[in-house]
Amino acid sequence: MSTELSNKEKTELQERRTPRRPHYTVTGDKKEYTVEVHMPGVAKDAYEVTVNHDELVIEGRKSVLVPEKARMLHQEITPEDYKLSLQLNISVDEDKISAKSEDGILRITLPVAREAQPKRIKID
Repeated sequence: MSTELSNKEKTELQERRTPRRPHYTVTGDKKEYTVEVHMPGVAKDAYEVTVNHDELVIEGRKSVLVPEKARMLHQEITPEDYKLSLQLNISVDEDKISAKSEDGILRITLPVAREAQPKRIKID
């Protein structure tokens, strides 16, 4: 009996991946919002963040590095895909959005668009 995963089994395992919804928090005030998304094991170059109209989509791919000549007998840590879609209920300044990754946490700063910020009206 062989416990080695065949190439077919490895391919089937990769094809069956459905994105997992990561844990996240949103904080903010009148000028900007911050979204912290927890995606452990995702490298900086494996993130994709897009804003399309009123939707923020965050994707990440966690890969497990296996040496080229290694023979896989058993795998407990599997590659994972993460995907989070958030509806934005306020206009953001898309040109000023920033993102930073540190210790498996992606922080995205969404500045509120000037026209969406509250305006004080002077009374004469």
